[in-house]
Amino acid sequence: MIENENIEMNEEVLLSYYLGELKTEERQRTKEWINESAENKAQYESIVKTWSVLDVSGRETGEAIDTDAAWKKVFDKIDTEPKVLPLNPSKSKRNIWLSIAAVAVLLIGVIGVLNFEKTSPNEIYVNAENAGLENKLADNSTVILNADSKINYANDYNEKDRKVTLKGEAFFKVEKNKEKPFIVSLDNALQVKVLGTSFNIKSNESDSIIDVFVATGKVEFGSASSNLILLPGEKGRYNKHSKSLRKVTVNSTVGIETFWMENEMRFEHFELYQVVDILNELYPETVRLNCEAKKDKLVVSTLKKNELSSFLEVIASIHDLDLEIQKNKGKTVYILKCE
Repeated sequence: MIENENIEMNEEVLLSYYLGELKTEERQRTKEWINESAENKAQYESIVKTWSVLDVSGRETGEAIDTDAAWKKVFDKIDTEPKVLPLNPSKSKRNIWLSIAAVAVLLIGVIGVLNFEKTSPNEIYVNAENAGLENKLADNSTVILNADSKINYANDYNEKDRKVTLKGEAFFKVEKNKEKPFIVSLDNALQVKVLGTSFNIKSNESDSIIDVFVATGKVEFGSASSNLILLPGEKGRYNKHSKSLRKVTVNSTVGIETFWMENEMRFEHFELYQVVDILNELYPETVRLNCEAKKDKLVVSTLKKNELSSFLEVIASIHDLDLEIQKNKGKTVYILKCE
């Protein structure tokens, strides 16, 4: 699909990139194409804004939208020949712009059936199906989304203010601007407010807690009635049930909060029982240490995200432990036992 000189790029590919549906290599090459020039980026943003019209309409009206059917109606109206856009745009750019214009006009016709008059395309929505989706904002701030997470922000972001809404988990790298604080709105009327910093927010609707971890800078986390000031290495936690807000102890030297993004972490002289506790926090699988005599043994090793089993095999080998793997109600349980 992708050549060294040309990349087969059309509205459907750009939309798939936006929705996080491309494979890793295709996603990376598409990202490179988008960042190749201002023209490419403008074409991509046009697709995003056009799609947002459809997405916002469904949210506002409460009606379920068959997005596949809606886009089929749009693409059926466009020239069915694939459009090849060179990495260095040329005259083909004009044809692409005409196609994008056709998408916008025809999509409005599709949405008209869905009470389009009740909404306006004022928001941009970014949804991540897989971890690591990176979104660059107009002020050059960066948001990296975890899997099943999403943000939305106004089309005129950074013109008057810098506000985004988050559902799920994301890492933010915020450009400094004293005149326009960066504000992230969360569930339960909570928000995070910063001037320029980097931090991680975990705010899943299914979880009873909301965590904010600060990597650099200073962050204000809370609501109108109560808030915390968090410094580098600190974490704030809000409990939805008790409605309490407090600071919690963090072992920031390991990188638990950003493991989903970095895909690995380094253990330097951690005791074995501590490592087991961390693994149980990071993975859906269960890890048990059934060997009291070895719980204080030191671990020096690197854990890669998709290699939990291999990591435990190495630990077992180094510390003369047996590794037993069981299945309990469909869930994998790793047990480290004395030999």
